[in-house]
Amino acid sequence: MMKPKRKTLSEKWRLAAVSQGVDVGVARLGQLVFQSHYEGRLPHAENVGVNAWGNMISFALNEPDAAKEHWKWLLSTEQDAVEESPEEIEDDGQMPLF
Repeated sequence: MMKPKRKTLSEKWRLAAVSQGVDVGVARLGQLVFQSHYEGRLPHAENVGVNAWGNMISFALNEPDAAKEHWKWLLSTEQDAVEESPEEIEDDGQMPLF
């Protein structure tokens, strides 16, 4: 019998957000932001990630349109950050957590 796949932190965040009433589409976008921040691809993003778990859910619940737009913007800046600093990207040979 196969072991069930262990959920990542970003998956757990998405499930928690949806269970509290966040729209599924907004939760999926928040999951991408959570994952990118955790992996260090959004180093300057504030109020996202593990230390802002509840803040992200509150933002998505109280201002879903603003959360969606802000998170889309953050993800659009991710590629710019990667292009500006490729020397900071390292492959440590470990499997990704997300």
